[in-house]
Amino acid sequence: MKRLSLYVVAIVAIVVVGVLIMRSGESVAAESVAPENVPTENVTHESVATEPAKPKAYVESGERRLELPAKSERANAVEMEIKCGDKLNYTALYDTERYASLWVAYEVSSDDMGDVKRPTSWSYNPQLSTSKQVNLCSRSYNDDYSRGHLIPNASRNARREEQEQTFYVTNSVPQIQNGFNGGVWMHLESAVQRYAEHEPLYVTTGVIFEPVGESREIAYTTAKDDTKRVPVPNYFYKVVLSVERNASGDIVDAEAVGFWFEHRAYSDKYYNYAVSVDEVERLTGFDFFASLPDDVEARAERSTNNFLR
Repeated sequence: MKRLSLYVVAIVAIVVVGVLIMRSGESVAAESVAPENVPTENVTHESVATEPAKPKAYVESGERRLELPAKSERANAVEMEIKCGDKLNYTALYDTERYASLWVAYEVSSDDMGDVKRPTSWSYNPQLSTSKQVNLCSRSYNDDYSRGHLIPNASRNARREEQEQTFYVTNSVPQIQNGFNGGVWMHLESAVQRYAEHEPLYVTTGVIFEPVGESREIAYTTAKDDTKRVPVPNYFYKVVLSVERNASGDIVDAEAVGFWFEHRAYSDKYYNYAVSVDEVERLTGFDFFASLPDDVEARAERSTNNFLR
């Protein structure tokens, strides 16, 4: 009798365990199946929206302005932004040992040009110690050299403060006056300004003492009010860029031209000294207009078409 009771208890236990296992399986299955009344979008992964690629513009966060050469390391050279308040007036790469800006880069348009009277004196650049500058504030250089502007006064004579910043002594280099500063160089500056009356231009102007891979004798002068020995540039150059944009503001094409001058007196026209920007890059070692789209830059810089003529 006792043996029969044990059998009954065992059978009941087996049944109970089986029932529990069946219910557990149903529960797991129920959890793995989405209820029919749950909308489909609630059980699928949410798609992440991605922003379309931004069109290449001449100024983007972390990208250099269109008129600026690519960053380069030059001994004793410091890159300076010359600003009026928050507005950039121009940028200069200034050699503190040679007391000269190796290049000055700026944008010029009709908005920058006016009829503000030309200042009569120059001033020190407040960004640098006066020990790194030449005193040209009242008088020019010796040896009949003029205080030659790199960014011209007439490209910034719409507003007094911007104009006065072109009279920082860091924007001056010794220039032959007759036949150069007062001749072929002035005529090239005027051609740039005439074109910019109708369309903005991006310009880099500079000096070279020795072209890349070459050796040249360098002459020195002094300022009338200073004893520092100032090297006289052997060459001057200017590269000029005009861009075409589409309706979205993206650059789709460009024209560029360079000019290369030995520092001497000239009697002919500035346009006789037009060269490709590629050629000026070869002679100077600078990479101009590096923020252009690569294909546009390559096409524009190898051209020898002088659109300023």
